[in-house]
Amino acid sequence: YQRRVHGGFDDSEWNVPCKHQVPAEIVARIEAKIRARERFAVYVIVPLYPEGVPESSAVQAILYWQYKTVEMMYARIARAIEDSGLRDAHPTDYLNFYTLGQRDPNPPKGHKGLPKRQQIHLQTGRFMIYVHSKLMIVDDTYSILGSANINERSMAGDRDTELAVGMMQPAYQNNPEIFDLPKGEVSGFRKSCWAEHLGSYDPNFENPHDIECVRLVNQLAIANWRLYCDSTPTQLSGHLMKYPYLISDDGKVSAALPHFPDSDSGAQILGTSQRPQDYPVNFDLKILPYLLTT
Repeated sequence: YQRRVHGGFDDSEWNVPCKHQVPAEIVARIEAKIRARERFAVYVIVPLYPEGVPESSAVQAILYWQYKTVEMMYARIARAIEDSGLRDAHPTDYLNFYTLGQRDPNPPKGHKGLPKRQQIHLQTGRFMIYVHSKLMIVDDTYSILGSANINERSMAGDRDTELAVGMMQPAYQNNPEIFDLPKGEVSGFRKSCWAEHLGSYDPNFENPHDIECVRLVNQLAIANWRLYCDSTPTQLSGHLMKYPYLISDDGKVSAALPHFPDSDSGAQILGTSQRPQDYPVNFDLKILPYLLTT
């Protein structure tokens, strides 16, 4: 909660209450699996940055709260690892964030007259693929696809109207006793998506919870991110790239780069918090509510 202190704001924590607990629920399941000494992996794909200009105050604010949410998740996982005495484990053994992009190895010539940002992207052949789908696939058993975003507007329950469809096959359900993932249409759909985004199929994709699969996907995604950032335009192997976060053993999150590629120094990967005292004098705070909703 934000508290007024001597006419100003105590925003050192910005402890804004959330009406939905999606990130916390994901972490709670990971924590339970760590305590049970069972393998479990979560793969999350998000846009490189929200729709808009990455250095703008609105986008930077969203990126800041995304970073704080991700750091909360990794910190809890790190504590669970430590409490369970898993000395060789790392938070990214259980949770990873990715993004999508593409690189044109032969950027087109002659782009004068276009806006500066478009000129830069054409020169570098570097393009973000904006992730707008809301899709979750669980244990190759259940898939849900809908319109709801993981934000206050969609998850509060009393604001935007949303629609979703769930998909499952009764004959292909997960058996926790043998931990053998079903091989129905949901499984085929998931592996098809993986092959498309990673450029090829690998037998390790059959068992996404295994540490070998997690490390292979990260290896491929990191290689794509490096090609995406390289000064020489090079075709990526698929589209999946590791999100430019660096995760420490204790769950601290830092940026892999000072700012997003093809952007100026204001486009910070971890975003920047917009505190009330930073707004211009006479700015109507009611225009931009403290509870970030988009």
